[in-house]
Amino acid sequence: MKKLTKKCFCAFIFIFMTLALGSCSDEGNVRYADELFVRELCGLPPVTEENVEEPTEPGETGEATQETEESTSEPEETMESSAETEDPSESTVETAEPSESTFETEETSGNASQETETIPEIEKTPGDLELKNRILGSWRSEPISVEAMVKEAVQGEKWLVPYLAFDAEKLTVRVTMDFSDDGKATLNVEEKSYQDLMAYIKEAVSDGVLKYFESYVKALDLKLSVKQYLKMAGISIDSYVADVIEKSAGDLSIESMRYQCLFDVLDGKLCVSGTAMGIYLRECYFEMEILDSQLELLQYFEDGKEGNRPLGLDVRLPIMLHKVPTWKGN
Repeated sequence: MKKLTKKCFCAFIFIFMTLALGSCSDEGNVRYADELFVRELCGLPPVTEENVEEPTEPGETGEATQETEESTSEPEETMESSAETEDPSESTVETAEPSESTFETEETSGNASQETETIPEIEKTPGDLELKNRILGSWRSEPISVEAMVKEAVQGEKWLVPYLAFDAEKLTVRVTMDFSDDGKATLNVEEKSYQDLMAYIKEAVSDGVLKYFESYVKALDLKLSVKQYLKMAGISIDSYVADVIEKSAGDLSIESMRYQCLFDVLDGKLCVSGTAMGIYLRECYFEMEILDSQLELLQYFEDGKEGNRPLGLDVRLPIMLHKVPTWKGN
């Protein structure tokens, strides 16, 4: 009897589970025996916050994971909030970084201050101040010989040198010297005198070229005149001479006879240099004399030794200059 009862009970349970698992919804879909279905079947109330039990260990693990994720996201939120609240215009890095113009300004001011510090102030005597005031203005020289410059310029044409003959009195130029109150001096070759010089050089070189070809034709024992030979050879004297002068133009150009510098009068000497320190150290200077409206440059010194290229020119001293308003010469 007990076995029969046990069998019936098991059959009842089996039928019950089959009905539970095979129950259909209104749409004919299978409704699985989830927690809500079992509570409804057993007559239990639905799940509420009051009857929810404390989470088990797996729940605690999930909660710990959630806390970890939240703690991980906190730095990102902090960074975002910091980025939102930070004003780029108030950034310390950008404010501290100077611009290129700032560097240039600081460098320029630094160089100026350094130059001011390294060059002591020059104390001038009343006599030096008077001489400097008398020098200010424009001066025009008497003819200055450039014979040495011209002969040096044509040395590259060695074949022609023996046939050249220059009149030293015609190898001259006049120069003008301007002294301004800002301490700058400029030497320029007077343009007319330069043009006269180059015209004479062309004439003298042409004569030398003709003499060279005369000697050449004679050495070949040709029964031709120089003009006939040049015509047969297709040689133009003018082109030939122009080529010779062009090769020498670097030494004879008007730009090579231009000079700019700083100047001052110290210890009665006319000091010239490209830098203020050079003036202070008296690196280059002229010994001079001023009489009324005449300025005579007597000797030129570089580093305490007499120099032979005053103002960058290979000319001989002394040089006499006249104040422009009072100059009456040609």
